[in-house]
Amino acid sequence: MNDQMDKIFIHSNDNEITINSLANHFTDTINKAATSLISFKKLKKNSNKVGTNSIPKQNWFDNNCYRLKKELRNLGKLLSKQPNNPFVRHLFFTKKKEYKKLTRKRKRNFHSNILDKIKILADSNPKAFWNLVNSIKSNRTSGSNEISPVE
Repeated sequence: MNDQMDKIFIHSNDNEITINSLANHFTDTINKAATSLISFKKLKKNSNKVGTNSIPKQNWFDNNCYRLKKELRNLGKLLSKQPNNPFVRHLFFTKKKEYKKLTRKRKRNFHSNILDKIKILADSNPKAFWNLVNSIKSNRTSGSNEISPVE
């Protein structure tokens, strides 16, 4: 590093080298010195986006549900750090109640909308009716209710 700094100071007297090139050489020298002294951790890019995981996302679970779930999770972490704090405890349980109420409401509305569509499409459009029925069936996991041959 001292050699590089000496070169910069020697070349600073030359008329051919501009201030910009001297500044670039200087910053390059400082960057090289900093990277050799400091070990940087390589950040892993999170390939999972919000809401994507091994469990398929429910159609009724929207951004409001996700936001409340995130707030509830953060309050849960805070409650685990401060279990004797009554204010945090109260916030956690009110947020939990609000989250449960919202998810129940969204799920109920979603299922009632599906039933309404089925009632309407059953007589008027059989092809769309069966597409809807098949899409509902494909969302469920089959095999969990099947009886094995041993039984």
